[in-house]
Amino acid sequence: MSTESTIDTLILVGNGFDIWQGVSTSYRDFEKYYIEHLPAILKHLHIEPWEIADESGNIRKVSDVEMLYGDPFDPDFLDHDFWNRYEDSLSLIDDQRVNLYFGKGKENLERISLLGENSRRILQEAFSGWISSKTIESKESGYSFPNNCFIVNFNYTDTVRKRFGVIEENDYHIHGESSDKESIIVGHSTHPEYPLEQLLHLGGRFEGLFYIEQVLYESDKHVDDNYQNMAMSLAMSGADLKNIKNVYILGHSFGEADYGYFRHLAYAMNDVDEDPFEGVPDWCLKYLSKCSETDAAFLNLDYALHHRERIGKESDIPELPGLDALQKIDRIMESNADSDYYELSPDQQIVLDKAAVRARFFMEQGARNAQYEFEFLEMMGKIAEEFPKITKTDRKKFKKRLKKLGWKNCQDVIKDVLEDREKGKFDFTVAGQRATPTWHISYYSAADKGRIENVMKRIRYDNYKLYPSIEECIMDFKK
Repeated sequence: MSTESTIDTLILVGNGFDIWQGVSTSYRDFEKYYIEHLPAILKHLHIEPWEIADESGNIRKVSDVEMLYGDPFDPDFLDHDFWNRYEDSLSLIDDQRVNLYFGKGKENLERISLLGENSRRILQEAFSGWISSKTIESKESGYSFPNNCFIVNFNYTDTVRKRFGVIEENDYHIHGESSDKESIIVGHSTHPEYPLEQLLHLGGRFEGLFYIEQVLYESDKHVDDNYQNMAMSLAMSGADLKNIKNVYILGHSFGEADYGYFRHLAYAMNDVDEDPFEGVPDWCLKYLSKCSETDAAFLNLDYALHHRERIGKESDIPELPGLDALQKIDRIMESNADSDYYELSPDQQIVLDKAAVRARFFMEQGARNAQYEFEFLEMMGKIAEEFPKITKTDRKKFKKRLKKLGWKNCQDVIKDVLEDREKGKFDFTVAGQRATPTWHISYYSAADKGRIENVMKRIRYDNYKLYPSIEECIMDFKK
């Protein structure tokens, strides 16, 4: 670890950067690779394909991926839109249709679980194989990123090392590298919380939904965890986000799956605490601050049961017998005499359900963040003299503190958040007390520009400049 750092520039590299350098890494290219290599992938993983006969008796072979993400009653290769929006598409599973196709017997439910596991293995093998097939030629790019730059690389390639003079320790791959298949991360950001355990205990169709929730959890890219790892890597270099002067964002789509990264960076660079319940109305937090842990669990359950609505499909399939979960939840909620849940409109109930899920995730992530912090301090105590050494007593105290993290603790945080909101603790502007770094952002099309402007507005960061090409954005790095 260096005690002093000269790093004052952060460069975020997205997929458009590699495409600009002539590397074929579009999702359309991945679609072609997947279709071409699927038979070999299934053979390699020892997964049998599904054989589907049409009305004429013709047989077509598909994989668990098509069964899970397509229509299991009429599976075929997924359309271009699925691949063009690949990360977001991984969250679009029609849980009710999958449940209806397989049924609710024990063997059928086990098959749903296997369907999710096989799909994950197939897509991971396909994606890592596709990325690994890209060979980056070392050549002069005409630009150089000096050692005062720290690269947060959203790509899996070593393009910035081979063409822009970046040393390896300054090239941090936030989603893994092509040279290490196990490190590769790709996915959505809609389901970072653990699958809801109550679904598993209810059995039947509920258990089938649990296995879908499990797939959604495992295909989430877990932005908060990745950000924590990146922040630790940056700290290991001796750099501090509060000391960054300029940020360059090159060829990044600013898609919804990566929104959390930009939000975290904006707050860290302004040295302002983040609101852990950003977007959650005060009235929801007030409700959660007084409701019981059982009520909060029921809200989480209700949210899970509305998954089909959230992906833009009708709420129920009429011919799905036995899935009367909403009525069951209604009866349970009504049994709580002190619950004012039914004073809310249906739209308000959905907002409250989502807030309860956010609270559950906050508890889960709080435990993980504490673990990250403890491990970081323990590591620094071993390699840096200025850091105290972690003792056995420290470990026991830490484990004891983790056990105390629960619903009561979460409610205390919720009350603090409400107070901090009243005080304006989470507000910041560029005209505030500290100078914030300028973000230099390239865009490719008018749609890209609009998406970027929307994200910057959401994170309330206005000290940025837009450039219609990567070349114009990085003119200061031209040799």
